Amino acid sequence: METDWDSGLQAAASFHTAPPWVKLLRAPRRLALIRWAAWSGRRGGAPVRVRARLFWGDEMQVMLPDPVSAMLYGYGHYEPELTGFLLRFLKPGAVAIDVGAHCGYYSLLMSRLVGSAGTVHAFEPTPRTFALLTENLCSRPNVRLNQAAVWRENTTLDLSDFGSGLATFNTVTGGRLEDGSAAAQRPTTFRVPAIALDRYLESCGGRADFFKIDAENAEAEVLEGLSDTLAARHAVISLEVGDLGLGGEGRTKKILVDLLDKDYAIFDQDRTGLIPHRLRDHYTYGNVLLVPSRRADELFRVFPGRSA
Repeated sequence: METDWDSGLQAAASFHTAPPWVKLLRAPRRLALIRWAAWSGRRGGAPVRVRARLFWGDEMQVMLPDPVSAMLYGYGHYEPELTGFLLRFLKPGAVAIDVGAHCGYYSLLMSRLVGSAGTVHAFEPTPRTFALLTENLCSRPNVRLNQAAVWRENTTLDLSDFGSGLATFNTVTGGRLEDGSAAAQRPTTFRVPAIALDRYLESCGGRADFFKIDAENAEAEVLEGLSDTLAARHAVISLEVGDLGLGGEGRTKKILVDLLDKDYAIFDQDRTGLIPHRLRDHYTYGNVLLVPSRRADELFRVFPGRSA
């Protein structure tokens, strides 16, 4: 299965980077619908609900013109480096946590990889998006769905909802939209429950092997609520980074320095594998892998990559 799925991912990623004429020849209607939905959305049109076929064969409902949905509908995958890592890292029986599950791409992939002996815990606070997530994952008995934000403590928070077209950027802090873009969208704000992951894990067995954290500038607060788990240094964490929407504040570097002090190694990913991360003063959008230092050599042997 791993080899077949890896080949499927490579084919999907190659199609995404193919010349425009190749894309138009192979998928003219699909790509035309993505463009039309984007055009319509800019003029206040209703979102378009479509079914995306993913590179490993599953299908899921997505909502255009949301950018993640457009990628899934057009090309059947998202973030090929992180997706490829999961194909090799997650094994049957593992426990995976999906913070910021959106419509469920990673949760569905994790569900397939951990199998019936494993568990996926998915968190998505936006009611509209959670309904789509539920539709996509309700048939998976190894997935536990949570309509909640993740935070430093159990509480309630104000969430900014930018609508179906920009659901990827919904946030309890400040979304990763370019400066000025968030205000221009005039988000709807409403109260949502929020939980701390250490407390949540205590209530359901206390174990997790992998965390995917995509919390739209709330990553520091999510990690603060994971202090016990971080101290145990067992789990591998994929962390979204980026200082967009923070008025120039370089928050990401502070987060990563703190994790280095907690004895974590930090890696970037590319098609070759893992690359030791070099700290920067300012971060654009991306993901880094946080690996307990005692496991770094083991992981680097499996994902050889290249040196920094």
